Amino acid sequence: MELSSFLIMPVQRIPRYNLLLRDLAKHTWPEHPDYKDIHLAASEVDALAKFLEEKNKVTEDLLKMTEISTQVRGIPLTLPKPNRRFVRETPLPDQRRTVFLFNNLVLVACQKASERDKKKLLLSINSSREEKLVYLAHLSIAQTEALELAEDNKLQLRLISSSSSASRLTESLPTSPTTPQPTIYLGHPLELQFLNEAERKEWLEDFQNHRRAVLEKAQLKKKT
Repeated sequence: MELSSFLIMPVQRIPRYNLLLRDLAKHTWPEHPDYKDIHLAASEVDALAKFLEEKNKVTEDLLKMTEISTQVRGIPLTLPKPNRRFVRETPLPDQRRTVFLFNNLVLVACQKASERDKKKLLLSINSSREEKLVYLAHLSIAQTEALELAEDNKLQLRLISSSSSASRLTESLPTSPTTPQPTIYLGHPLELQFLNEAERKEWLEDFQNHRRAVLEKAQLKKKT
């Protein structure tokens, strides 16, 4: 076994201890002299297991955001942050786009279409693999509203207030004879076309839940 396999063992044992103590507490009668201590130990180990699970999720999110930062070319902000959580990645094949949803941010990227850029990346010494996506736009969840459109499983994202971190959103689609290079300015809607109604509904539900959480947190800060 590798050293990393041994190092992870103490962490892996916590959930096992948690299950063992829970089962022991369940089958210990109240009159037993160790009843209180067993229940106390079960409670503390359960809290520790939840804490480790939460920290593990934070680490996984940071690794995922680092991966996205290398996968998407030209992101103008620092994506990996301790207070940011990765929620979902959704390809939009009809638009040749991918939308990344975080707990406080929406990031949209598009597939590269320029053969010249592809050749440059393949010939580059510092490029170990071809980048698949380029940055399109990013929107703060707190300052964005999502509207369902009646046609083609679409959503419209619209900025509802100004932001110092997003004073201008620019679409950087590769130029080609068949693909124009539009620009999205602050306040102009950004449309996302999902594969089906179920996918749109799931994405919208996640977006609204996290937006609500962000706004509630902001309100609590104002009160304090």
